[in-house]
Amino acid sequence: MMNEKQHLNQLYVLIGKYRIFLMKYLGLTRVELLEEFSKRLNVPEAEVHLKTIKTVEQGNKMLSALKDWKQELTGVRRLPYKVNPRDYAKKLLGEFKMKVVEIFNSIDGEGKRAGELTTFIRLYGCNLRCDYCDTKYSYEQENEDKSYKELSITEIIQECEKYKTKNITLTGGEPLIHLDVDYLLRALSEKGFNVNVETNGSVSIKKYFNFNGTPKDEYENVWFTVDYKCPSSGMENKMLIDNFDVDKYSFKNVVYKFVVGNRQDLEKAADIIKNFIFKIDYSKRYLYHNIVYLSPVFGEIEPKEIVEFLQDNDLYNEYTPVRVQLQLHKFIWPVDQRGV
Repeated sequence: MMNEKQHLNQLYVLIGKYRIFLMKYLGLTRVELLEEFSKRLNVPEAEVHLKTIKTVEQGNKMLSALKDWKQELTGVRRLPYKVNPRDYAKKLLGEFKMKVVEIFNSIDGEGKRAGELTTFIRLYGCNLRCDYCDTKYSYEQENEDKSYKELSITEIIQECEKYKTKNITLTGGEPLIHLDVDYLLRALSEKGFNVNVETNGSVSIKKYFNFNGTPKDEYENVWFTVDYKCPSSGMENKMLIDNFDVDKYSFKNVVYKFVVGNRQDLEKAADIIKNFIFKIDYSKRYLYHNIVYLSPVFGEIEPKEIVEFLQDNDLYNEYTPVRVQLQLHKFIWPVDQRGV
């Protein structure tokens, strides 16, 4: 347990971070910020300096006032964990923009939220070129005009808030290749959105998790759907096997997806599932809550063939269920329709 001196030192650090954030966000110098802060608290300016804080009670009062100020400006009190407050303010101000192909609301067509209303954020650009890709417009320019808009994180969140659902699916392309995607995820998480990140299996997800496999605090409302690109995709050599090594990294609440187009794909999926995703510490197996989906390449394989393969290969696990899924949106709307 911390003594009072240790607690005060911790408060000094936190107060400093909030002051730096507010200085950058409001465009104020240190002197100007302290002047405004003293007016807010209705106390002399000398009383808002760090050196005037002598007790934990004083420190907590000042920190709470700074958090209230931040909430008035951004809608949330908390700063993301282990983040440079100056950089974070810059992201929220829109000094750095993201390439957004589309933001729309529809049902989630697959995965553990299948059938639920969800707002999709599709970012531009992908590091893979899968043979069966059905969203090539997310990385190819369709004409001389850009096929994306550059939006700030604030603008993205404002667009999402127009819809009456907390479900968000961040997709692409490949969302995790974007330089500022971590700031977007933290901002969405702080706003209370439940965020599913659809990632293609080639970009590491480790940095979003603690050593015990739980999400880091700043990503508490974020979870991942990780694809494994099977042989028919032409991209299997780009897969990062660490993303699927549940035994080694103790990943929890991850959805794993295998899009399969033939028997070879099914056999590869079974190999990865049995040797990585299922291979966990069984004394703690009830903690993981991962799910595996096998999904057919549309028009390339009959779904019943996948079901029969599961039966023949005993692909069953009560703690990490394996499920066959069909993409609902391709049955409701034309297969090539966008924005649904």
